[in-house]
Amino acid sequence: MKIKNILGLGVIAYCIVLGSFPATAYAAQVLPDIDSSSDISEADDSNDNTSLAEETGDSENSDNYESSENNESIEDNEASENNEASDTIESSDSNESSDTDESTDLNSYSDNSKTLDILTSSEEEKVAIESVELDERILILQQGQEAQITATVYPEDAYDTNIYYYTSSDESVAIVDESGNITALSTGCVTITAYAADDVSRECIVTVYPDGDLDEIAESQDNWTFKMFYKAVSNLNGKSSPWEKVLFIGDSVTQGIQSGSSKSEWIPNYPITFGSVLDTEVENGGIGGSAVWSRSDLPLINYVDDYGDADAVFIMAGYNDWFYGTQCPMGDLETENTFTYDLNALYSKIEEKYDGADIFVILPPTPHSHSGYEEYYDFSWIRGIEREVAELHDFYLINLPAEDILNGLEDDTYETFFSDGVHLNDYGYTVLGTIVADKAITIKNESDEEYTEYENNDENIENSSESVDNNEESDSSSNS
Repeated sequence: MKIKNILGLGVIAYCIVLGSFPATAYAAQVLPDIDSSSDISEADDSNDNTSLAEETGDSENSDNYESSENNESIEDNEASENNEASDTIESSDSNESSDTDESTDLNSYSDNSKTLDILTSSEEEKVAIESVELDERILILQQGQEAQITATVYPEDAYDTNIYYYTSSDESVAIVDESGNITALSTGCVTITAYAADDVSRECIVTVYPDGDLDEIAESQDNWTFKMFYKAVSNLNGKSSPWEKVLFIGDSVTQGIQSGSSKSEWIPNYPITFGSVLDTEVENGGIGGSAVWSRSDLPLINYVDDYGDADAVFIMAGYNDWFYGTQCPMGDLETENTFTYDLNALYSKIEEKYDGADIFVILPPTPHSHSGYEEYYDFSWIRGIEREVAELHDFYLINLPAEDILNGLEDDTYETFFSDGVHLNDYGYTVLGTIVADKAITIKNESDEEYTEYENNDENIENSSESVDNNEESDSSSNS
């Protein structure tokens, strides 16, 4: 204990005996540990002398008593604290000689208080890091290929905007250096993470495909998912999106939920992959737990008005309707509160809001396993209704199960793409987004070609008719 504390306790004890308690002596005990030994000493001098003088009416006795008290306190402190007490006494003596007025001491404490306030204010005003953003969120690289990602800390005036290091979740698939340079080493999927201060980070999903001619590699694959993925990567090379903004509507599979994943702020999903491979803006309208059925907890039709503008819309739903089992009757177009009726109502509302946009319905892969649900319906029943209603609205159709894409997989292959019986993992979402992008571009181009061909045929027919009419008029003229 420092001598100022011993002196303070002595003063307190002394004041209890005399029935008074100087405010300055008490303050010295509760204030922060600052250089205020002179405060205590001078406060003791002033208040103790006054109190003793009032009690005895003898100023000389007051001086003697004060001297005795100080000497006893110093002796006790020297015996218990040795050098520390000596140093503190010297400091106190020095302060007494230089600071003779109590107001000076209070100003001294006030100055220290202001300093503490400034430090506290500085801490509070420090701008925290909110996020790390990457210029690439999905990369699809060929084995041996290199790429670089650039990370930026936000907000721009954050107290620390440095990116300190990058990591790879599997260095046998791809490695990354301290500048974000990535080298693809072998086939697979890996997460590259950029870290800023306070452990704030962001991830880039890197998928590596084999070195060589992709078309030949695709043809050599026994698994149709790999076959179509490699073909899609090859087909999309050099292609760009015909749409400026694309909206995706669906449930947790569209949202990008992964079983057992700790990702919360940003989830890799197939809409993000779609936007990356076609370099276009996307809005992910996936809502976990949503369904087509109007009596479900989260009917999709209730959210259509909340979505932004888009010139292409992709819809993939039906899983949660299947999970409702017999509670959700399949019904027909005329029976309300059935899956078929509500699906038609959902498509009609989307068609009305996005008039003129290209609308695609994606028939989802069959869930690998979801114990207890298979007994209600064959999932293909739901897909069949989705196909019929999509054709009724003249929507484009992407039929993934028809080509066994992420469908009917063996257990070992299933684990490559899925995190549970329904939700995909990083690899699966990358594959799905790439294949959907390729299918959509192909369908759109074929549709445009068919439309152009139809218009040309129509024009040819009109020209032919005009030609026939002209010939008939010419023949009539000749005969007359």
